Amino acid sequence: DPGCVRALVKVLRERNIDVLHSHDFTLVFYGALSSRLVGVRHVATMHGTVNVLDAMRRRLALRVAFAASDAVVAVSGQTARDFTEALFLRPGKARVIYNGIPTPSIHAPDVSTEATPVILAVGNLRAIKGHTHLVDAAAILDRLRPDLPWRIDIAGEGDERRALEEKIRRLEMSHRVRLLGFRDDVARLLSRATVFVMPSDSEGLPLALLESMSMGVPIVASRVGGIPEAIDDHASGRLVPPANPEALARAMLEICEDPELRRRISSGALKRFEERFRAETMVDHYERLYLGDAPSNIGLSAEEACHLDA
Repeated sequence: DPGCVRALVKVLRERNIDVLHSHDFTLVFYGALSSRLVGVRHVATMHGTVNVLDAMRRRLALRVAFAASDAVVAVSGQTARDFTEALFLRPGKARVIYNGIPTPSIHAPDVSTEATPVILAVGNLRAIKGHTHLVDAAAILDRLRPDLPWRIDIAGEGDERRALEEKIRRLEMSHRVRLLGFRDDVARLLSRATVFVMPSDSEGLPLALLESMSMGVPIVASRVGGIPEAIDDHASGRLVPPANPEALARAMLEICEDPELRRRISSGALKRFEERFRAETMVDHYERLYLGDAPSNIGLSAEEACHLDA
């Protein structure tokens, strides 16, 4: 849309913008072109590859946008590697700056005092988020431990809601699985959770995962995207194969039944969060990019980040 480029160029000139920072496909494409026309620095950040690399025209558009950008950033090593391979980028073109979030003021409860295990999932109700696998895992978990008074709460809205409601009814899991809808009190939900679960089929580096780590909530997550760069299996969480309800159910049960394991991975998650995902670290990296430091001096290469993968 040439009109979008013209509008962005007008804003950049009228407001004397020095740096434009764009996120994901559409904004990165228009932002890169507009910045080049005006002569201001452009930083492109990509949060994932879903629906981005499918079509040749999108791949060509991204190659143009990345070539016109002063810095290309991916939120995980796996994301950087995927773009590098798909777009034939030179090694090191895409730098890794991990998402960061503020340190929370509340943390998970003392895991030794929990009565009813609460398994929490947070995310848009889209197919790629894998909530259907979680409902299947609930049925398996109910079969494994019908005596355990656990429940699964899923916070979020989206176009998969009706299908999930029907599946929950069909599997007779209404007494176990609740769809909470959109919530603006995720921190409070996390503070009451025994386990945080992320059954996604694809991810970059999800903020909900980092929020859980920052609060010391034990995590079970799919081994996809940048998640293994955040979670060290058995040390700061549990990793399971994607789209595998059986493995998901057994990992959730393992954490629910073992208070010592919960304590260990809660402590490990807090430690990993402090090492890699604090907001101050992310801000420092981006500030240096804005001020013109060479991208090669900032963050990690895809190879370096993927070597952190436990």
